Amino acid sequence: MASPAISVLKRATSRDVRTEPFPYLHIENALPPEYYRRLAASFPGRSLMLDGQTREQNTAYVFSGVPTLTNPESQPPEWSAFMRYHLSIDFFRDIIKLFGAHFRAIYPDFEMRVGKKFADMTVGPRFEGAPWDIQLDCQFCVNSQVVTPSTVRGPHIDSNRKLFNALLYLRLVEDDSTGGDFEIYKLKHKPEKEEYGARGDLYGVEDNVVETAACIPYRANSLVLFLNSLNSFHGVSPRGVTQVPRQYINFLVECNFPLFPFHAKHVRY
Repeated sequence: MASPAISVLKRATSRDVRTEPFPYLHIENALPPEYYRRLAASFPGRSLMLDGQTREQNTAYVFSGVPTLTNPESQPPEWSAFMRYHLSIDFFRDIIKLFGAHFRAIYPDFEMRVGKKFADMTVGPRFEGAPWDIQLDCQFCVNSQVVTPSTVRGPHIDSNRKLFNALLYLRLVEDDSTGGDFEIYKLKHKPEKEEYGARGDLYGVEDNVVETAACIPYRANSLVLFLNSLNSFHGVSPRGVTQVPRQYINFLVECNFPLFPFHAKHVRY
């Protein structure tokens, strides 16, 4: 039987939240060492990468953990329990405890638009036609091998239905590559409509629109969580040539309507 899941925010406090250039937090050694080691040892990276099949270089492959709820045997017990917790209302409450005031400051009419206080909102896993006010996903993510030094995703904001996003890194011990760090940007100027769409990314902008405000290294058991907004530009630093995949868990919190106006059609990522 798997041990009870531990929240990736167990060690986080309101003092860890930074507000510039947008609200975010970074926690090193987010999970207890032994618990993290068990998760890392059973991370289903190889099966997700489908060994033997051709993969585009430095490309993100994302696999939702939602199916684990109805088919827990599909993943190791530690991961089934982990997904169950991080797709629950308890995890959403963890986030609101830390970021609620910051979220209300940026989106003062959000609760009015939903018609409920955060405490009364329904929360559940994200799937097509889900009835919840707030939808969660917890994704296994693998970035493929790098043949030409490059970034898997440059400066961008997340979709305008996303409230929060987080990443927990599961860097492999044998990974001696460079780069692949999480970069937080501040704007040099407010992007014009025509400046979006860089690199084929509807929510992306060119490098010259932003400058780096913080860099969070790609390290094992390192967590970053941020509040999404029209100013929450972030990306991944270029990664050097390597055959070792970049591994992480992606946590996301969505609502059922756009948080801010945006010209591009909503894309789930």
